[in-house]
Amino acid sequence: MKRLILTLLAVTLPHLGLAQAQEQVEGVAEMQSPETTEAPEQNRDSNQSDKEPGNQAEPDKPDPLSDSIAKAQLLFEAGAPSLAQAILEKNRPDPAVESDKWILWARTFHQLYLSGQRWEAAATLFSELPTEIPQSAKRELKTLAIRAWLQAGEGAKARQVIRSLLFGGDVTPAEISIWRRLNVNALIVDHLIEDARLAMIRYQLELRPDDPEWHQRHARLLLVAEEPALAAVEVASDQTFYGRLLRIIARLRNSNYTPNQAIDGLLKLEKELKAYPSLRYETWAAITEAAERGGNNPLRVEALEKALNLNQHSRPDQMVTVELEALLGAYGELASEMGNRSGLLQGEDEAWWALSETLAPDFPLAARGIYAQLASTSSNEEMKQKSSAALSVSLITSGLEPLLYQLFSPDSRFGDLDALPPQIRSDLSARALKRGEIDLASRLVNTIESPPEAVSSEAWALHKARLALYAGDVPIAVDLMARLINGNESIERPLGDRLLQLVFDLQSVDRHPVAIQLIEQMKHRLVDPDHQREILFWKGDSLSALKHFTEAAEQYLLSAIANGQGFDQWGQSARYRAAEALVKAGHKEDARSIYLSLLTRTQDPAKQHQLKQRLQRLWLK
Repeated sequence: MKRLILTLLAVTLPHLGLAQAQEQVEGVAEMQSPETTEAPEQNRDSNQSDKEPGNQAEPDKPDPLSDSIAKAQLLFEAGAPSLAQAILEKNRPDPAVESDKWILWARTFHQLYLSGQRWEAAATLFSELPTEIPQSAKRELKTLAIRAWLQAGEGAKARQVIRSLLFGGDVTPAEISIWRRLNVNALIVDHLIEDARLAMIRYQLELRPDDPEWHQRHARLLLVAEEPALAAVEVASDQTFYGRLLRIIARLRNSNYTPNQAIDGLLKLEKELKAYPSLRYETWAAITEAAERGGNNPLRVEALEKALNLNQHSRPDQMVTVELEALLGAYGELASEMGNRSGLLQGEDEAWWALSETLAPDFPLAARGIYAQLASTSSNEEMKQKSSAALSVSLITSGLEPLLYQLFSPDSRFGDLDALPPQIRSDLSARALKRGEIDLASRLVNTIESPPEAVSSEAWALHKARLALYAGDVPIAVDLMARLINGNESIERPLGDRLLQLVFDLQSVDRHPVAIQLIEQMKHRLVDPDHQREILFWKGDSLSALKHFTEAAEQYLLSAIANGQGFDQWGQSARYRAAEALVKAGHKEDARSIYLSLLTRTQDPAKQHQLKQRLQRLWLK
């Protein structure tokens, strides 16, 4: 919300220039981490007025709903970006008449695209700008387009816009500085590291920047270019978190720090990581590097696990990184270290297992190392399965579930998730479901045939079917339902309720043919009379959705009269639906007859009014 308000201010106040506008979107597409300066949140609200609210006359506030742009902003903040976009599309200002309002409209549209990570749309929005808007505004919007292209990973397109701006006429020194810095980012995005380094050197020589952010960016690129001595100089006096991290890595690689000195400094930084979440991965990756250089296997494993558990995507200027294979190697080294201390030999699986169980309570890192070794090298299939299960449980217990999914994948030496015991997969599925990860929850259980303990076969099949349906795997869901229906000659109420709910869910996603197919399989097996009535009604809904209106009306009427004359509440609803279907099928007289019969039996004024309206429409047709 803050960003939206700042964006509006930047456009509605014409004296704001490019530098101020750039500050409002500084977080977009930068190659450095956002925590490049230290500004604790708790110190940002210190300039508050001492005046009592009652001593000041409150100015009249404009109605935001009277302006389409303000209304779109409110809808966006309320969580309805598509509706906000529709309003903006419908109310595009004429730049020839209202150039300032058009700029505000365009920036609001741009913000909507950014919020949905539609980077290319955000960039191309400003590819062609109206001639009526000021040149300064054009440059500001083009700068936003550059940042969007960088977010999209399109460095070449970003550089194309930068060139057009640099050679496009009168520009300010501040604008040139911003674009040249963005040009460095664009080169990095395209992995042109040496070109980016040369561009930074030219920038340094010509403009002599001295701000911390520039030095940090330069140091980072020098580390990528394997120039740690020069990187250390760039951040020699930088006491920000990011600056200290860069300096420790540089000095470690330049041998100015021993591995233990680097570890001490990095572990101090680790205690501050809560305030710098975007730097967690590189901090733990740096600890991994220092621990490996220092031969500290336990710390190396811990750091590798924590870095990989973050599931961080690699960036083009990645100065330190970790790989899954490195963790597997570290697991093996740690296991060997523990085994050697106990005098164990390779192949003594039971002895290794006993050692892992001894270590697990107080030294789970070492236990995981042994579990991983047994799971990948044991010749005993039972031992491999037992070790895989123990490894997965240990990872979950230690809060390393994302790492578990990397270790158990189709390309892993441990096999994919199906290699885990059913109970563990079932537990993982429940955890995924709580997080709203429906696809993962379904994938974890769809191959488990036997239900978990204390769960019936029917309940398990229904659970799997619902997960598959919500995950979009309709064929799997339908197959599970069909097998469940065909496995029961008589379907009592509890099971019938849940099956009908799944049929209703199928209808909700417009899978009407398969819904009808399942209804046909169920209708003679349902024991409860109410279910028999309901299923006719739901079949009518599906037939109506498929535009088979005559057949739909038949099903609705059969549902209505399945219980006497059919003028109870359910029967009246079914008759009303039947009349609507008959109108669409062209049987107007039958529809009129049903509407009249309903009109004579209802005492509700609202329903009477509705029925009279329907009858009037029939007379007009």
